[in-house]
Formats: sequence, structure tokens, C-alpha cells
Amino acid sequence: MEKVPSSQSQIQRPSVVKRQNVSLACTECRKKRIKCSGTTPCANCTAKGCPCLYGSDRRRKAHIIESFILQQALLYTVGQLRSENPDKVKSFILRIRGFQSNRDAETFLLCESRQGGQAV
Repeated sequence: MEKVPSSQSQIQRPSVVKRQNVSLACTECRKKRIKCSGTTPCANCTAKGCPCLYGSDRRRKAHIIESFILQQALLYTVGQLRSENPDKVKSFILRIRGFQSNRDAETFLLCESRQGGQAV
């Protein structure tokens, strides 16, 4: 006996086209505080006949650079911890645990990696 598909499974729902969020609007859309399509030229600038210009997103670049620096500091610290004797490693870990916040510990690790890891 064959299974007959139910009528609900045969009904096709219309596909909904979602507007994609744009991480950076063009200067004209930003100035007018309106939604930007993110294309070059964007839909708004095309409709208005105005030049469509995108500025560089410095915030994103700064975040990438900061992440890279932190990653390098972490790799350096891990290398130092692996090569030091256990007593020095233990005192280093206790020192990190003594900081009030993760940001304080992060600052300490960055300074250590720049100075050559004298505290490890």
C-alpha cells in the first residue's frame, strides 16, 4: 500500500526574501539615517542619482589588529610557560589569579610579552 502525502506537505509556502543587514552604510545613507542596501552604488543613491561612497571601517580594522596582538601575546606566554620550571609557572599563575579583572590580567600579559616575559 502506497502512502499518500498529506495535503499540507504538498502546499508550498512562498519563499520570503529577507533583507540582509549591512555592517557599513554608505556615507549618503548614513547622513540621512536611512537603510542602505550595501551594494555599490546602493539602491538609495541610484534612485536619487547621487554619488555612493563608502568610508573605511576603522573600528573593524582596529579590532582585528587588537585580536592579532592578543593572540601573539598568548602564544608567547604559552611558549614561556611550557619552557619554564614548574615553580616559576606556579607563581606566575598565582600572580594572574590575583588580578581584579580579566582586563587587568590581559594588560599584564601584554606587558610581559613585550618585555620578554621576565615574570614567567
